[in-house]
Amino acid sequence: MVEELDQRARQFAEESARRMGRDASFQPGAGAAGGLGYAFLQYLQATTQSGADLLLDLCEFDTLLTHTDLVITGEGHAERQTLMGKLPERVMRRAQAQHVLVWLVAGKASDAESLLNAGFSRVDSLTPDGMPLEEAIRPEVARENIHRWVETVWNQLKK
Repeated sequence: MVEELDQRARQFAEESARRMGRDASFQPGAGAAGGLGYAFLQYLQATTQSGADLLLDLCEFDTLLTHTDLVITGEGHAERQTLMGKLPERVMRRAQAQHVLVWLVAGKASDAESLLNAGFSRVDSLTPDGMPLEEAIRPEVARENIHRWVETVWNQLKK
């Protein structure tokens, strides 16, 4: 059934492109051909914009950076996909442009080396190794993990 739906969505996109003289199915934000993003792009000539950049522009993030030494940003699970336009990556790029350090704090961080190589000054996991996700997301446990991280960083900075 899924294969049939995929095939029909492709046919729909191909027929739309043929009749309209343009094909929006490969534009960023189109998603699966036949989806809502595609429909807006193909039929309404909509444009796409990075949600992360839109949010940062709305809060005038670049202006806020002018007297900033350090930005701490976060994500539930930081990994290579974090570097694919997600908010922490956009924060880091904009901060780097103004020579501001950026620390990435995550519930869990995988492949910290890639994240550091990309430009984050520090990458930390809040959840201790081996702690099951079900436990880590309990509010009192998450709060304790955050407190532990803050205490660790504070002690490192005092030295």
